[in-house]
Amino acid sequence: VFGVGGRKDGGLNQATWMQHERFRIKLASDPYHRYREDFGAATVHRTETSDDFSADDAIDRYAAVGCDVVVTSGRDLHQATADAANRHPDLVVLGVDQWFVQHTNQLYGFHFPGETGGLLAGALAASLTNSDTVAILVDGDGGPAADAWQAGFEAGVAHADDTVTVLAVDATGDGAAAARVALDQGADVVFAADPDHSDPALVEVAGQAGAYCIGIGTDRWKAVPDAQPCLVTSIVKAIERSTVTTMTPLFAVYTYRIMGRFSDVEGETLEPGNHALDVELAPFHDHEDAVPAEVVEMLAALDDATRALYGHG
Repeated sequence: VFGVGGRKDGGLNQATWMQHERFRIKLASDPYHRYREDFGAATVHRTETSDDFSADDAIDRYAAVGCDVVVTSGRDLHQATADAANRHPDLVVLGVDQWFVQHTNQLYGFHFPGETGGLLAGALAASLTNSDTVAILVDGDGGPAADAWQAGFEAGVAHADDTVTVLAVDATGDGAAAARVALDQGADVVFAADPDHSDPALVEVAGQAGAYCIGIGTDRWKAVPDAQPCLVTSIVKAIERSTVTTMTPLFAVYTYRIMGRFSDVEGETLEPGNHALDVELAPFHDHEDAVPAEVVEMLAALDDATRALYGHG
């Protein structure tokens, strides 16, 4: 079940779907996999929510016809996913890019920790600023997950230079307007951290000479070419990285049906709850010369430290 932007949003929804299908096909075609026939017989149905057909409607329909697992993609489906777990205690409900304060029944949240992504963005922003003021455009409706991205960003700025001022601007509804507020208040590096309104914010920053911007979700370089004058990098929610950790939710969808339990690719059972996925920095593209070697080394060290914290290789 896809939220804002649908399956072909050019971002996380599309990446989730492509990896989902790629992994299913890979397992179904592996002649040495003992469950290949089961994987080959598995079917996947998709729904894009709209004003006329809500996520609640979609999940209820899938529960009624006996689906084994329902996956929702997108932070905007956070509440619908949690509510569905309460309504359908026997249904496995899995939310991608979602973090839940409370877990009931078979509710799994796979999230991209803001403590990591925000930390990298903040450290880079503080290293690039000339005005000693940087900004994060926050998702005012994002709940605890959005709060974590802001906290991570502030920690990253403090790590690199604790004299830099951090502005937090609510981007709900209008990313471009939020970016303009940040620029007018003196920020010359802007992290557009509200995924639903990030792209217009990047374009707004690109119109300001000497300013840098940081995207979110996927590498926005080709997706938003008008942002390239400022787009130094993006914080990538790396659903496509083929590691044990990021493959876990996709593998789990199929192993649950076959084995009667969620497990990761090493066979360990996954309990209901929140599970962290990978985030990473996109390439610096044309702005590579703007990022000094010592900053690159600092970012790499932070990345290694946070991966160790979350058990990512």
